[in-house]
Amino acid sequence: VAEAYINRWTANRPDDIDNQIRMVQAMLRIPNSQSLKNWIIVDHLVNTGSDVVMQGDILFQFIEYITPLLNSDDAVHLARVVEIRDGNLRWIAFEKLLQLMGPPGLRLALESLPDAAVWGRWAGEVHPDGLARAATYMCGRPIRELGIPARDIMTEMLSADHIVVQALAIRCLGEIGNETTVAALEALQRNDTPVPGWAGGEFTEEGEPINKTIGQLATEAIEALQTEE
Repeated sequence: VAEAYINRWTANRPDDIDNQIRMVQAMLRIPNSQSLKNWIIVDHLVNTGSDVVMQGDILFQFIEYITPLLNSDDAVHLARVVEIRDGNLRWIAFEKLLQLMGPPGLRLALESLPDAAVWGRWAGEVHPDGLARAATYMCGRPIRELGIPARDIMTEMLSADHIVVQALAIRCLGEIGNETTVAALEALQRNDTPVPGWAGGEFTEEGEPINKTIGQLATEAIEALQTEE
C-alpha cells in the first residue's frame, strides 16, 4: 500500500520533494510499524536504483531525517548501505551508525566496508583522493566525539587485512592517538601497499595519479601526533 501511494504521488508531483519527505515522515511515525520502516529503509537506501522517489539529494534528506527514528534493530540496514552504496551515501550511513550505536557502531561500520568499491567517489564524482577526503571528514568530529573507545578500536584496526580499514585507522589515529599509538604506527612505516583513492599529488610518467602507501600514511600520522605535543 505504501509503495503504491508513493508511486502515485511521484507520478502526479515528481518535483515536490518536500512533501515526499513529509509523506515518508508520516509513515515512519505509524506505531508498531517496524516492517514498514524496514521496507522504506531497504527499498530506498539499500536497493540501488529500485525506486522512483528517492533519487539525488532526497536520499541525503531522507537519511538525515530517519536517523532519530531508528533503533538498534535498524543498524543492519545502515551497515548494508555502507557495504553496497558508493560515495557520500556510504559515509553518511557510516556516520549515522556512530550516532545510533556509539563505538559498537564504529566497529560495525568498519567491518561493513566492502572488499572492492569505487573508493575515489566523493561529492558525486570520482576523485583521485576521494577516499582521503572521506577520511578527513570521518576522522574529524564524527569519530573524535567517540573518545577513547574510538582510539582503542582504531588501534586494533591497524592490523586489519582490509587496506581501506587500515588506512582509515591510521588517518584517524593521527587525530585521536597518543604516545602509545606512535609505536603501533611506527611498525607500519615500511608498508608500501598503495591505498586506493588516496592520491598524494604525484603522477606516473603516463600522467596517472600515484596513491600514497600505508607507510606514508603512518609517517604522516606520527608527524601529526608529534606536532600536537
